[in-house]
Amino acid sequence: MHHRRFLTAISLLLLSGVCQSAAAASYKLVDLGIGEGNAINNLGHAVGTLYAATTETHGFFYDGTNVSVLTSTNRYQYATNPATGEALYVDELLTTADGINDSDHISGSARYYAQPSHLPYLKIGKSVTHPYEDKDPFYDCARAVLNNHDVVVVTSSFYNGGGYLFHWSYAINDSNVVGGASAEIIPGSSAGAPKLAPRAALSKIGAAGILHPSLYQPASWDVQFLEPQPVPNGDILGDRGPIQHLSSVLGINNAGHAVGHRRFGLTHRAFIYKGAGIEDLQPLAGDDSSALGINSKDEVVGTAASLLGNAHAVLWRNGIPLDLNDVIPDAGGWLLVKASAINDRGDIVGSGTLKGATHAFLLSYVATDPTPAPRLSGKNYFGITVEGTVGATYRIEYRVSVSPEQWKPLTTLTLTSSSQFYLDAESAGIPQRLYRAIQLP
Repeated sequence: MHHRRFLTAISLLLLSGVCQSAAAASYKLVDLGIGEGNAINNLGHAVGTLYAATTETHGFFYDGTNVSVLTSTNRYQYATNPATGEALYVDELLTTADGINDSDHISGSARYYAQPSHLPYLKIGKSVTHPYEDKDPFYDCARAVLNNHDVVVVTSSFYNGGGYLFHWSYAINDSNVVGGASAEIIPGSSAGAPKLAPRAALSKIGAAGILHPSLYQPASWDVQFLEPQPVPNGDILGDRGPIQHLSSVLGINNAGHAVGHRRFGLTHRAFIYKGAGIEDLQPLAGDDSSALGINSKDEVVGTAASLLGNAHAVLWRNGIPLDLNDVIPDAGGWLLVKASAINDRGDIVGSGTLKGATHAFLLSYVATDPTPAPRLSGKNYFGITVEGTVGATYRIEYRVSVSPEQWKPLTTLTLTSSSQFYLDAESAGIPQRLYRAIQLP
């Protein structure tokens, strides 16, 4: 007589490979002082802005060992003493440091003491020059960045009339391709209240000397918009509706790959552009994210909302986000909020909070064993338990559905215990199987 037993199968996920630490990279955290880290070069040297005890700010330079405040020997004659005829001067203050190239040349914004407006500067060694002194109609410099050819581009509040506002310039690569946002007057808006439509754009500028994009109509230096013309929604630079686009390029590498963010309502969404359209980057946990920097390996840094809605510094590799707070061995009270730039070695500069104050930080990449980390791969299998007489032999059969069909032999099994487990090695990736056991004579 043949005894039949119908068996219940359970699905198992089996992992192969060796498990090791989830973080492939190791970092050393360096506190650069109270302020913000803005840029880093391939030497690991960084620049940013330090906050003084007053409302004043100062650009800083980190040489890999020490942080120093940037200074200028320039002075500005603001008046003459009427009694003595003596010239009266004020000193120039380098209030920010926004960019640094691989020659340690630095750009940023400066002002003269007691003067409200800022102008861009280029600092080479002890020399501080102003690239646009001979043609400087703009009102205030908000940001000045440079490339390895000392070409400086500026974001300012200049309005050039015509059909464009101007190009906000946030980044430039060594091919003089500028990343930022260009604004157009939306067709159909009234002359008295034009609706501005800034959207992500790349712009190729000409030889050194044509440095200030706001001095020229963007059409004369080849604007490439990354998003289509927006539809007006009655708001100037305001929240965009489902189809209105506001976006900016905030970083670019020498391959022309650009990163930035797109605005949706009150939130931003990080993106990368590699020449074939904008690709959104995966968020960390919340809805808000912004990509601020990119290196030659297409590693992207920025900021993104955590599950609780707090801003966290983020590194994207292959589009997958990593919370940089998870790579600090001992946080020591730090919360890394924003990663501003990354160099080709993987060093990252940005800002975070420590003991209630905003601090600039550097995450210095620490090389690890070059042996590639093992990868885990998983497959689903079915496993069954056969209960019967010790020493008895059973033929295990299967079929794939409850509908009438032929049972197929799988294996024979001689029980060494009254309950014995069997893994069906042929079931990988199969959604379901039915099993039965038939005792053999």
